Amino acid sequence: SIGTVPFDNQNAAEQTFRYKDGTPGENAFYRVVEIARDGRRSLSTILKSNCNTKQNFSVYPNPVADNAYVNITLASGSRVQVAIVDNKGAVVHQQNSVLPAGSNQLTINVNRLPKGVYTLRATWDNEKRNIQLIKK
Repeated sequence: SIGTVPFDNQNAAEQTFRYKDGTPGENAFYRVVEIARDGRRSLSTILKSNCNTKQNFSVYPNPVADNAYVNITLASGSRVQVAIVDNKGAVVHQQNSVLPAGSNQLTINVNRLPKGVYTLRATWDNEKRNIQLIKK
């Protein structure tokens, strides 16, 4: 455990929080554990952070069946556009987000896409990154 964020009993809405690891490793893995009042625990997906890289872009699982998780690490807060492009060059999915500096994860549902090979394209600030995405 690297830290605890107390529950805000006055606010029943979704909460956001930030926590800085004072001693991260070169490749650090993080998970958020939410503990309910009755003691039940729920775990987030595992997030990987490469603390030596200011900007990072990756996707998993690949090949993907239903949800692709796009990890983007930003040096500063940015407007990010993520698009999926088919082999004919047509944009078949697009989403825009404003993300804070640090590690971020976007979920993209690809259930409606037919099986095949796509290009996952992310654009922010002066960065353009592409990754081949296989829909199974």
